Amino acid sequence: GEPLLPLKFNRRRGNAPLGAGAMGEVYEVERLVDRRHFAAKIITGRAQPEALERFTREAEAATRVNHPHVVRMHDVDVTTEGDLFLIMELVTGGSLDAARARYGDRSFAASVLPQIASALAAIHDAGIIHRDLKPANVLLEGGTVPVVKVADFGIAGMLGDVTRVASSDQQVALDATMGSPSSASPKLTRTGAIMGTPLYMAPEIFLGTGTTRAVDLFSFGLVAYQVLGGSAVVRKGMTLDRAQLQSFSMLAPWLPVAVQQQLAGCLDDDPASRPSARELADRLARL
Repeated sequence: GEPLLPLKFNRRRGNAPLGAGAMGEVYEVERLVDRRHFAAKIITGRAQPEALERFTREAEAATRVNHPHVVRMHDVDVTTEGDLFLIMELVTGGSLDAARARYGDRSFAASVLPQIASALAAIHDAGIIHRDLKPANVLLEGGTVPVVKVADFGIAGMLGDVTRVASSDQQVALDATMGSPSSASPKLTRTGAIMGTPLYMAPEIFLGTGTTRAVDLFSFGLVAYQVLGGSAVVRKGMTLDRAQLQSFSMLAPWLPVAVQQQLAGCLDDDPASRPSARELADRLARL
């Protein structure tokens, strides 16, 4: 691909991160040769040498995803200090999580959900599983009719065997909404860290029975539920509180019945019963 280095941090922002999460911080950087701006994600922790080959292979696959609704990943490298960093497309808009005031709005949902599904289908077509689809990882550009940019796709999977948790190999990082770990806690990676956000995780991740593309469809169903109805689902550990769960026909009666059924299928506990991202994208594109 095109050479990205040398880069410098954007001094106009005082080197303050644009965002931060469990896996690292994101900074705006400038390529010196043409002053084009990118986003640099600096990964917390140090690389395990024996896992760098796998990380590089998966990261290179991610750079091949070229889709209008996916944040473009340009390059990946390791600093001389051993810190991993990724160079990505710079998206200046806020996240879907920050647009909560528009949850429940029909026109907003009809705009963003097809774009997310289309992005997810492209990611899956590239052989990548997102593993952490949630409103905070869906960026929005524009105003009334926003352009979706799905971010952080595959990064959790890339990092699963690469980074080392600094505090303790047995530390389990659970989302605050899920409380303390229990006997139903997700299966740990060998680093001791859960890669993903428990509120949006599929049950099979908690059970440790395998990760397939279907985990992203479960997450999409939860995101859709939230965007359509205005509130997140209630969970009891790894399971949904079905008694508190509204049907999509009640939540969004304006949706075609076939779409309602597909969204309900996304939340099925059985991964085999969930639709594919491509099937979902094709159906939602007709809205």
